[in-house]
Amino acid sequence: MATFGTMSKTRKKKSQHRDELEQRRSDALQVRDLKRWIRSTDYATTLEDIKDRTHEGTGLWFLQRPEYQRLKTMDFVQSHVMPTVSDANRWLQQVLFLKAKPGFGKTCLSLTIIEDLAETVLPSGDAPTVAYFHFDQQKKSRTNSSDEALRAIAEQLIHSHRRSRISLDALALIETDSGSGQYRSSRRDIRLAIDILLRQHPTFLVFDGIDECSEPARFLEELRSICIEHDCRTVLLGRPSVEVPYQWTLYDGASPTLALDATLTRDDIASVLRLEIGKMVSEGFFGYQIRTTDSLLMLTGNDVFVKLSLRAEGLFLWARLLINFLRMPELTFDRRLNLLKDPVYLEGLDRLYSRILRAIFDKGEEAYQISQKVINCIAFSAIPLNVDAFEVMLAVNPGQLTSAHSHLSNYPSCIAVITGSLVEFRKGSNTMSFIHVTFHDFMLSRCADRRSNVQPLRSLPFESLPPDASPDELGLLGPDRNRDLSNARIPWANVPIRDFGSNPVSARVAARKRRRYAASPSPPETKARRHLDFVFMSPEDINIQLAEICISHLVFDIPAEPLSDIRVNDASDIMQVEAASNTLLTTPEQARDLTEPALNRASLDTQRPFLRYAALCWSHHLINAHPKPSEHDGGLRFGNMSPLWVTLLSQFLLNRLAVTTWVEAAYTYGLVPKLSSLTAVVEHLAAAQPPRPIIGTTSTNSSLEERERNWVYLGLCQLAAALWDLAAVHSRALTANPTLIWQKDIMSATDDKFWPNWELPSPEIRIASGRGPVDTGASWRPQRGLTSSSMGF
Repeated sequence: MATFGTMSKTRKKKSQHRDELEQRRSDALQVRDLKRWIRSTDYATTLEDIKDRTHEGTGLWFLQRPEYQRLKTMDFVQSHVMPTVSDANRWLQQVLFLKAKPGFGKTCLSLTIIEDLAETVLPSGDAPTVAYFHFDQQKKSRTNSSDEALRAIAEQLIHSHRRSRISLDALALIETDSGSGQYRSSRRDIRLAIDILLRQHPTFLVFDGIDECSEPARFLEELRSICIEHDCRTVLLGRPSVEVPYQWTLYDGASPTLALDATLTRDDIASVLRLEIGKMVSEGFFGYQIRTTDSLLMLTGNDVFVKLSLRAEGLFLWARLLINFLRMPELTFDRRLNLLKDPVYLEGLDRLYSRILRAIFDKGEEAYQISQKVINCIAFSAIPLNVDAFEVMLAVNPGQLTSAHSHLSNYPSCIAVITGSLVEFRKGSNTMSFIHVTFHDFMLSRCADRRSNVQPLRSLPFESLPPDASPDELGLLGPDRNRDLSNARIPWANVPIRDFGSNPVSARVAARKRRRYAASPSPPETKARRHLDFVFMSPEDINIQLAEICISHLVFDIPAEPLSDIRVNDASDIMQVEAASNTLLTTPEQARDLTEPALNRASLDTQRPFLRYAALCWSHHLINAHPKPSEHDGGLRFGNMSPLWVTLLSQFLLNRLAVTTWVEAAYTYGLVPKLSSLTAVVEHLAAAQPPRPIIGTTSTNSSLEERERNWVYLGLCQLAAALWDLAAVHSRALTANPTLIWQKDIMSATDDKFWPNWELPSPEIRIASGRGPVDTGASWRPQRGLTSSSMGF
């Protein structure tokens, strides 16, 4: 009898254990569905990147500030209790807004705050929830809107309370019954989810980079509403330029704003400089005679790190840039010592940026060109580029086939060496990024200056000056000491022309470049010329450069053939899209995500990492490169000869197979291609350069360049019309199956003289699971030849 009772208890425990496992599995699936419904951007990789560049032990001084201690230790009240009139301004006690100059180290300070709050224990013995978001203008994958920040907060709260059955049940009601019913949660859904979770759990919120938010006023108003309704504690960090709404200030002038000055970080900066310069000493950056920090202090003075921290003016970024500058291999041992003794010419971020850029320029033409291309691509790229796509972009030389020898060696670590650490590889996000947003602002200001006319520099006697003289010593800053040389012209006539080989298109590109350089002014080679600062291109020129890279990649590097195995149009593709759209309130893109396409985009990105960017952005850059007539006196004109992008675009349009491959790629990545805006730009440019009349006759002299421009305009008009018809009739089908662009079905309702008419294999085509790819053994070929006459040229 006892044995039977023991067996019964064992079976009961096993049954309970199975029920617990099933409940945990069900909760995990529900949490996964909720996160998918929230659709937050990647916020965790930003925190990982911050951890990689934060020195341990810095920022601890803030944790002892009385304002922070009061916010941290103040008791939480019941959130559902409505505040009385006397407590109407209680929410101001729940907020702490930290303001400091750019480069102060606010982002790293936010990490210290987040980690400290995560270790906090409330008087009740419970651990509070900590949610955070970092606004970052350098992340092009983000909109940096208030909606994006709230989505990140909602997802973190859901993850933190994933084992709370009450919270999950309440959130499930919002998703299915009381919410908007959309495939992706609306702003109202997000707010309801946050309200539920803040009402049930004590929470700390941390937001960094308020000045980089796309709509700071709206975000602060939304945050004020949340703090009024719930007893959550909030820490904000931003620049002094952020305007605090008047609702954030009491009648007596009290405000939750706390200004952080330079004196607060001096000790941390001094310790970081001692640590980093100590590493440089042990690595031999100051010579083999100086191998210890003590021996360095004997030459520079025992208080050298304190003096440097005073020069930093409280900016961690200045200290970081100084270390990067001292590590540049171009500096001699003596020069490094002199900079430590007297860094007077390195005061301020702009001066230090200019000094690093000048050192890059002094490396030589090749390093200068690569650095300029890297900076341009990061600053003006339209969509995010991962590290693999960025490598291909740097390897592309417009007008040539990109080979393995065109890629940089020791990539991506070589980028930091070439750019003086102004550009760094962030492992968390797998992207290349500027060292700080202030360099992005610095670069854009210099690019804007390129629009103005530049006066030629005067020749100066440099024989008696040291080779690394300061801008003041060179006399280049002028009497006001504020003028910079970022607009100085480079002797382009001396730039070597690469050998383009026997390719006829490349030969024409080379000839055009030679004529362009020959027509450029060639200033005398003086020592002044060799000490000019790094020259930034204008925004228009940078967009043209990026457009040429994209078009050249499509013409020379992408085979003019289907990107994947052709599969027959299946009616179930459209039916599934329609079913998804009818079941949920979705956009076409969201419905397409529900019906996974046959082509694996991740696999395509691995094989051709730069194809996505080139296919989606080449026309975007061409349009941005040519301002509207009312804004720039008719826009950029062709001049006496066609630009390089015209030659590349003409080759692209003449190859209908390449055009078809581009259309397939565009639909694969979710873009319905249309070129009406670009056609209008090219039409205006062609009209701005009328044909030259022949003397003594009424006819015109139509040069090769002029005919080429007309070809491009006519080709764009034909392609734009064909794309318009294609989108009107087949956009849904191509969204579900991009390979249809290569099949006969496309010809039934569009221009049968434009798209290649592909002959499908005569045997029956096996379709895996009704939607799989065509048998790889199937062959495909065009029914008729492709010539320039078939394009109307």
